[in-house]
Amino acid sequence: DYMMRLMRDADIPVPAPHGYITITPEREYLIITDFLAGAHEIGDEPLTDGVVDQALETVRLMWDGSVAHRDIKPGNVMVSGEQVFLIDTAFGIAQPSAWREAVDLANMLLILGLHVDPEVVYARALRWFSPQDVAEAFAATRAITIPTQLKGLLNAHEAETGVNLVQFYDDLTPPCEPISVQRWSARRIGLWLATVLGVLILVSLVIDNVLGRGFL
Repeated sequence: DYMMRLMRDADIPVPAPHGYITITPEREYLIITDFLAGAHEIGDEPLTDGVVDQALETVRLMWDGSVAHRDIKPGNVMVSGEQVFLIDTAFGIAQPSAWREAVDLANMLLILGLHVDPEVVYARALRWFSPQDVAEAFAATRAITIPTQLKGLLNAHEAETGVNLVQFYDDLTPPCEPISVQRWSARRIGLWLATVLGVLILVSLVIDNVLGRGFL
């Protein structure tokens, strides 16, 4: 409910929330939202230029609003007429890293590329994003960043057409080094080693105390 309200405040097209119902206190809740009458999953019908543009603009609005959806897949992108809506925002986050934003963009481009010439999608994306933005999106793309539903559709598309959409987009964009989920540095490695050492010392102290008190 909070994330949907945050997205609406940033003009991101999501259904209007109307509170929630408690199923199990502190564990299970149902969010009540507007019903998207006549809406269907993106790709169930041919995509118009207007729908493609709205889908891309939605990602731009997320970037400008400093939020990330984190689960961009066909099942979460609904179309009603010429209007695009994002649903299932439960995994969304505020103030995402640039990597999170890049993954949302890449997944939306992949969805659109399944139904529209990816060269056309790329050209239209440049209305809202720079070539470097798109390059970084696919430099950040890995199997782990693509939702399962979308991954299955991409595999089926490649089997049918022989086109690997991730590679196709990557070839269209300027050169960009692969971007990892985590960037390792001497500082990060040092912190990791210090944490491991601290845990080992703590475990050792606990064992010494237990043995000293005769519990073992």
